[in-house]
Amino acid sequence: KDPIFSGKGLSACQDGFIYIGQKNGYYRFSPDSLSKNQEPPALAFTYFNIFEKPTKFEQNLNFLSTIELDYQQNFFTIGFAALNFTQAEKNSYAYKLEGYDADWIYPMDNRNFATYTKVPPGDYTFKVKAANNEYIWTEEDIQLNLHISSPPWQSWWAYLLYALTIGSSLYFFYRFNLNRKLEQQEAKRVKELNQLKTKLYNNITHEFRTPITLILGFIDRAMQSRRPLQEEELEMMKSNSHQLLQLINQMLDLGKVDAGRMEIKRVQANITEFLQYLTNSFKSLALQKEIVLSFQSPQEPIAGAIDKEKLLIILSNLLSNALKFTARQGHISLNLQATGGPNPFYCIQIKDTGSGIAPEELPNIFDRFYQSKDEAPRPAGTGIGLSLVKELVDLLDGRIKVESEVGKGTQFTIELPLLQQAEPAEQPAQKSAISVPVLSSTENSIQQSAAPGLEAVHEQKPLLLLVEDHPDLIQYIAAGLEASYRLAFAQDGLTGLQKTFELMPDLIVSDVMMPELDGLSMCQQLKQDARSSHIPIVLLTARSGQASKLEGLKEGADVYLTKPFHDEELRLHIRNLLEQQKRSHNYFRQQAGLPSSDVANKQSDFPSKESVFLQELKQMVHDKLDDPNMNVATLSKLMGLSHTQLHRKLVALTGLPPVKYIRSLRLEQAKLLLKDPSKNISDVAYATGFSDPAYFSRIFKKETGQAPSAYRGFGDR
Repeated sequence: KDPIFSGKGLSACQDGFIYIGQKNGYYRFSPDSLSKNQEPPALAFTYFNIFEKPTKFEQNLNFLSTIELDYQQNFFTIGFAALNFTQAEKNSYAYKLEGYDADWIYPMDNRNFATYTKVPPGDYTFKVKAANNEYIWTEEDIQLNLHISSPPWQSWWAYLLYALTIGSSLYFFYRFNLNRKLEQQEAKRVKELNQLKTKLYNNITHEFRTPITLILGFIDRAMQSRRPLQEEELEMMKSNSHQLLQLINQMLDLGKVDAGRMEIKRVQANITEFLQYLTNSFKSLALQKEIVLSFQSPQEPIAGAIDKEKLLIILSNLLSNALKFTARQGHISLNLQATGGPNPFYCIQIKDTGSGIAPEELPNIFDRFYQSKDEAPRPAGTGIGLSLVKELVDLLDGRIKVESEVGKGTQFTIELPLLQQAEPAEQPAQKSAISVPVLSSTENSIQQSAAPGLEAVHEQKPLLLLVEDHPDLIQYIAAGLEASYRLAFAQDGLTGLQKTFELMPDLIVSDVMMPELDGLSMCQQLKQDARSSHIPIVLLTARSGQASKLEGLKEGADVYLTKPFHDEELRLHIRNLLEQQKRSHNYFRQQAGLPSSDVANKQSDFPSKESVFLQELKQMVHDKLDDPNMNVATLSKLMGLSHTQLHRKLVALTGLPPVKYIRSLRLEQAKLLLKDPSKNISDVAYATGFSDPAYFSRIFKKETGQAPSAYRGFGDR
């Protein structure tokens, strides 16, 4: 065969074959029999560089779902390679950064990497496809997801801060303009307020002047004539005294409502029985005025959760007004009804046949200090009663409306929600806690009971428990104490024990000789019980011997008085015991692990039993200090006390309620932990039971005056 070309054992001949010579012969083949490379190449990522430096992603680059980059890592290079080794230099590539590139990029030099600079924050998908030496492209591209985070000033919370800043600026600008307008109205309002105060002072002065004049007149007459006061005079003085007390109570109640200190205390009760009892208490005065007073209700008793004290004040004012403005031979009715449905309520109607109210005055009768402008003779008043009624009805989520016709009478309608709650109805022995007012023989005068639930006194007044089986003596003692203290009563030592654990009073005054359980035994049990061992006890007895006195003191009595005793002496002993209890707070605060300003107290000056109690309490709190769910209920259960018992005992010993006590111990521990520089503020918050470090910082600053970071810098200086 004539070769077309030949060389080194290889020849291409005219017959179309190529011959390859060997020692023992040759091989031949036809070039037309060779096939092209039709297989698409496999493709893989080879590296990922940031600012031309290798990264930690390279080893797992083909298995990562997303690469997270911060806003500064926006200069990067991605390497890739087609796994085709036949004429690899002829491999071709195309890539695209989806979300950044508008279309596929085909590098002219077939380079196998892509470089991007200054890529904005966002989510991107880098896609690559490749072709082999025969320009056969891969059917599917490979992908790599990238996320470049926004810089802090472009984050959502930064935009929220911008929005709040702008909103605050607009708000303060609006407030500035509003305040300018309000200042223009303030002078007018102050002038009207001064006029209202002047009218109020005049009204109150008039209301006080008449009864005080009568009381002083009777006293002066008796002193000048050197004779004892007559029964009628005493009754008149008593009636006017209670008239003053009622006015003061109403003003104090209004002050409580205004200050937001009037709490709702509902108990499950028979509403029908309560209103029947209340109506009956006014019948003696109605009989004196020859007025028929009736009560109507459904045959089936109505029961629900009510606030007896506030309902008592509401209805007493309305019934008193009805009796005041109804002439003789008139009629007053109190009707009770209840409705069902998804929002049940009970309705009380008080209707009289009195003088009525003019239509133009009806919208104003609930305004504070408002008085009728009717020229007809009407009983005097301060305009407080109906205002207090309206405030209390609103406080109980109810509503009140009035209908009246001059010369025919008035009807007040009160609608209150008929609620049910888990607290049981009051037991008969507890009825003295809230008693219905008893009417005196003088018109319009209501005698308030000395019971603590009815007195309009400040809630912070100490609560005394009087344990005495002689009603006259307990009335005498109560008369000397009710002005300064809240009072509760028990008729024997056994009831006294129950009332003590129920109410946890600040001090107990008890007789010694009583049925069921005598005062000495009651005193012994109370002093041995951790729940009540801190309560001072004053024992009263008719036995005057030294042995009896020593026996009483031996059982733990703080004061032992022999009958007859002077009521001023009893008041001084009570005051001194309560003052001593206050002075002991600093010592017991130290025992409870709390800071105290008084370091002069010595342990020997105080009962060791209370120190042991506080040490146990402190240890239990510290054992669960890092538990954010540890609360007063948990602590009460661990100490074997009810919530009320723990509260009153802890307040009596340290002056702090349990919630503040737990918080104080948490903060004291936090102060110690903040001195450790290895612990950050979040660690300290979690270690002291605060689940939210931000809330911890707010509470710490509120209690100490310094933020945790500032406290760490200054220590205890």
